[in-house]
Amino acid sequence: MGRQNNAVIPEAALHATLTSRPEWAPLVKTKEWPLLAEVLQPGEEIVEVGTGNYEGHLGLVAVTTGRVVFAGRKVGSLLKATKNETFDYSRIQSVDVAANLLAATLTVSGAGPLAVVSAMNPPVARRIADAIRSRLGRPSPPPVATAPPIAAPPVSVAGEIDRLAELHRSGALTDAEFTAAKAKLLG
Repeated sequence: MGRQNNAVIPEAALHATLTSRPEWAPLVKTKEWPLLAEVLQPGEEIVEVGTGNYEGHLGLVAVTTGRVVFAGRKVGSLLKATKNETFDYSRIQSVDVAANLLAATLTVSGAGPLAVVSAMNPPVARRIADAIRSRLGRPSPPPVATAPPIAAPPVSVAGEIDRLAELHRSGALTDAEFTAAKAKLLG
C-alpha cells in the first residue's frame, strides 16, 4: 500500500527546493524530509533547514519566511509524522547554540524554552540560529574571542649556541649539523 499524501505543498516542490542548494540536498536522503511538506504553507519559503532530535522525534527543523517549523517522527516509529510543531517569530525571544566538534543543540526560547533541538550538525545549527536571528532583526553574537598567542621570549644567540652545544655533546647533533646550525645563527 502506498503512502497517502496529505502534503500542504507538493512533495515534488519541496524536493526541488531542497535539492536546489548543495548543503540541503543530502536531506532528501532522509525518511523525514516529506514530513515537512505537511506543515509548510503555500508560498512559505525555506530560509534554512537541517535535521535534529526534538522531544524524542527525529526530523527537520526549518526556518521559513513566516515561522520556525519542526516536522518529525518518533525515533524508531513506522508511523508517518508524529510531531509537527510551529513557532511564530512573535513568540521567539532568543536563540542559542551549544556545540562541540560532533553535535550541537539549538535552543529557541520565548517566555521559556520553546524548543530544544539536539543532535544537530554544528555548522547547520549555527546557520539556523543565524537565520532565526536575522528574521527577528537581531544580529548574531560575535565570535568567541580567543586569547592572542603568547609570544615566545626572545632568544639570545649565545643561549641558542649553548643549547646547540648541549645537543652536540649529547650526540643529538653531528659535528656537521652543529657547525651548520651555529653558522646560521651567527649570520
